[in-house]
Amino acid sequence: INDERYLLLIYFMTIISVLFFDRKSISILMLNLAAFLFLLIYLTITSRIPHRIIYPILSYLILTNIFLFVTIEKKSYIKSAVLFLFLILSIYKFYCTAALIKMQNENHKLFANCINEINEHPDYLFIASDGFPIHYMNAWQKPDNLFPAHNLILNGWYACSPDYQVLLKLHRLKNLTSDIKSKENVLFLTQSKVLQNAYVNVMQQRYNIKCHFEDMQSNFTYLHPQKLIIDN
Repeated sequence: INDERYLLLIYFMTIISVLFFDRKSISILMLNLAAFLFLLIYLTITSRIPHRIIYPILSYLILTNIFLFVTIEKKSYIKSAVLFLFLILSIYKFYCTAALIKMQNENHKLFANCINEINEHPDYLFIASDGFPIHYMNAWQKPDNLFPAHNLILNGWYACSPDYQVLLKLHRLKNLTSDIKSKENVLFLTQSKVLQNAYVNVMQQRYNIKCHFEDMQSNFTYLHPQKLIIDN
């Protein structure tokens, strides 16, 4: 079960538990629910809703409802039965999460293999897009000295960081479009035909440079780099 769906299920079950045994607490429940919905709508309008915000909010509401239920319910056997139900659901969620450990370890191994392939080719400059599994990086892994040759340039949010400009200067680049024309050792880590076609169109329309991408399969097992071929 996805985290959000699981938390919503537990949240609504705690609401039902409180309302079923003590309708007098409905004002507290509705107040918390209204505050949650207001925040949810606000985040939806102003920005995307990150998981790190929704998770603690729903967790707080769930714990608040459980506290209300434990406080208002006087019959110990009912209290124990309801708490046991939530315990079973929590154990099931823990089991589902633990089952992902093997998959995460395989992802971490794939990320390490990709790093090794990049480090085995220090003469190449890699422009990373969707073809580099940065999301498979171990959260506990230190990023220091992952790439001794500093031959990987990430895109997306990384382009807004100071290190991005430092890497461009290190490789004597001002941008990743027209300046690439004079570079023979640049490989793009992407499998997206949409991104490749967009890049080709920008080079053609903005700089009058005709080019295309070709697969660079030799000497690579885990990565599938694309080499930019200049036609004129």
